[in-house]
Amino acid sequence: MGTIHFDRLSEALETRVFSRVKFRKRKLPPCLYHYTSMSGLEGIISQNRLWATSAAESPKNDQKEIHYGCELFKKLIDDQLTTEISPFTVAILHELKPLIVGRVQNIFLTSFCTLDGDEEMHRNFGGYCLQFPLDNRGSVGVTAPHGLAAGQGFLTELVPAIYDQKDQKAALLSVLNPLLQTLEDRSLIVGIDHGGWARAMAKFVAFTVSDLALTSITRMKGPGFRHEREWRLVVRPCRLRFSSDPTEADRNCEYFIKQGPPKRHVELAPVEPRSTLVPGAIFGLLQSEPALPVKAVRLSSCQHDREAESVRQLLSKHDLDAVAVLRSRVQHS
Repeated sequence: MGTIHFDRLSEALETRVFSRVKFRKRKLPPCLYHYTSMSGLEGIISQNRLWATSAAESPKNDQKEIHYGCELFKKLIDDQLTTEISPFTVAILHELKPLIVGRVQNIFLTSFCTLDGDEEMHRNFGGYCLQFPLDNRGSVGVTAPHGLAAGQGFLTELVPAIYDQKDQKAALLSVLNPLLQTLEDRSLIVGIDHGGWARAMAKFVAFTVSDLALTSITRMKGPGFRHEREWRLVVRPCRLRFSSDPTEADRNCEYFIKQGPPKRHVELAPVEPRSTLVPGAIFGLLQSEPALPVKAVRLSSCQHDREAESVRQLLSKHDLDAVAVLRSRVQHS
């Protein structure tokens, strides 16, 4: 039947693979911007929520880029399948290819960028631009449900888009190459070749590895979109590596995944401040939820005084008078 030393395999993957994924360092900007329509702005302000939309149902351009990343990884896998590797490693690579595509539906994205009041962004994504300052932890101050009683909940990560194709390939190879070296290590995996047990174990290992591949793939965007300077908030169920039940994390998060309309999404709430005792408050804790950390709303050049006043009224209705309403940087002659 063969042997897999899961404790040593897990440690080897952690030190050789998971901790060595290569991403080019990007300096955190002081603020990020989220573009939306008036109806989107009304929903964000009135519900005090942002939406992270399923990568399988996100705007067409984003779908293409996720698909592109998956296809690039699959091509790199195919290149490795032509080399001399063990049947068990071959089985894992075959399992990986459909897994990364099938699991995209439970990855959720919210798009930001570093462009303030950019007219092309306004034309493509809406006439209103929300400014979110980054805090000292590099967070925009919103998060998906986490630390659930039934499990770990979601992992929320802010990442810059990768546009350069060399950087994209390097990131995926930094997953794939050390993975193959680890799987071919006979001190970790011995005598597993064919049969039902081997197939089951291949699926089991591939499920954990697919998480790391998708972490890289969700950052990728075509070079033609470089001008957008995008950062993405990536939200996905937080899984324990080599869990005896790989689907447990998805089930724990199902309640918080909204099925629409119009699209499958997860609601992102303001990050709760660290609990401190407050004199006079019930149980010593504040009861009201903090507001989304929006610093300003900028209108496009197509918006006029009437729209600006509507935004001010919306903000005032929800006790957000401190949020600035700014006009377009474009001056009409």
